[in-house]
Amino acid sequence: MNIFNLINNKEFWVVRHAAFWIVMYLDEFLSIFGVTDPIEDWTSFGIAFLLDVLMVYFNLYYLIPKFFQKGDVKNYILLTVLTLVVNLTLLHLLNITFYEDESVISVVFGAFLYTIGLLGIAISIKVSKITQQKMIRLNELQKLQHETELDNLKKQVNPHFLFNALNSIYVLAKENPAVAPDSILQLSDLMRYQTYDAAKDKVRLTQEINFIYKYLELEKMRRDHLKYNIEVNGDMNNIPIPPLLFLPFVENACKYSNSISGENEFVNIVFDHKDTDLFFEIENNQGDHKGFLQDAEYSGVGLENIKKRMKIIFPDNHKLEIKENTDTYKSKLIIKDIHKI
Repeated sequence: MNIFNLINNKEFWVVRHAAFWIVMYLDEFLSIFGVTDPIEDWTSFGIAFLLDVLMVYFNLYYLIPKFFQKGDVKNYILLTVLTLVVNLTLLHLLNITFYEDESVISVVFGAFLYTIGLLGIAISIKVSKITQQKMIRLNELQKLQHETELDNLKKQVNPHFLFNALNSIYVLAKENPAVAPDSILQLSDLMRYQTYDAAKDKVRLTQEINFIYKYLELEKMRRDHLKYNIEVNGDMNNIPIPPLLFLPFVENACKYSNSISGENEFVNIVFDHKDTDLFFEIENNQGDHKGFLQDAEYSGVGLENIKKRMKIIFPDNHKLEIKENTDTYKSKLIIKDIHKI
């Protein structure tokens, strides 16, 4: 049992409340075991304790939910002060006091300090718990919202990928029917990864690189002049990443490198793992498609998808640069503290 469970778990509410009252009445509690002076008038003590219990729980379970949590702070403060006055008045009328001092002012002032201290501590604990529970719910809501948005973004990637792959196989089947079965088998491997591995929250980077390699192989089957290279520097075995993180980069590199002449078509990819950071770079030639950064299809499915996923998964620890030159397109992504995602 840790402190968090003790404070928040409903199963331990009796333990929490018992601990609170023992601490608040520690001197009287220790008197039972002879550690402190014994209580001379148990009836007066019982009445005073009962009045404190009523005052505290009336505040915690009625005034706070009814007024404070609904933003009616003015009435909450007014009623809290009123309960304090009622408590002290009843103690005075019943002539219940635990002070030796004969001065009425000293007795009233001492009782006031004790009572307001007791109630103040109880209110502070309750408000702290409410605030903590709000933060937990807010974090859970944000997490759910992020998961939903990521799931929607992944659903955008999957059909886009499948459309591209099927289009490649269609072209290949018309131009070179002999290799079409191999391409279908290759697509089957890719779809297996998309169906099973990509459904997970995290995959190993080596799996993602292998997926990219197979995707480029499939693309190369229908494009005789396409050349690609994947350079991997550093240990990639134990790096967890969200699945299909780099697929939009690769899809668009293939799309925008395509040219009618087939000359100088290339896609170059670099993965570099240094210390805790991951560097990803992809460069391709500028083919027949113009306006890489302005293209509506790219910005709708590719570029915007990438930016949204980066902001959700790596809100404060990534840097993305996309540049369009005369002959090439280049994207650079740096992810800081990759092992902490």
